[in-house]
Amino acid sequence: MPQLIYHPRLFVYYHLAAIHLVLKNLQKSEGRVHSMDSTLALGPICFYMANACFHHPAEGFRWEHLIE
Repeated sequence: MPQLIYHPRLFVYYHLAAIHLVLKNLQKSEGRVHSMDSTLALGPICFYMANACFHHPAEGFRWEHLIE
């Protein structure tokens, strides 16, 4: 199995490729598979991965600033 190369620029590509594969395989699957717990969990996971692609945490941000 080929080893994946990690580079910060490829982060978005890998996430979008994973989302594409999940949605493509979900589209090809049978209807009864769509109601399984593991399949239903893929929806929120895809949204989480899409958010990671476009929203990055602020540098130097700490939650303690909000509490003070």
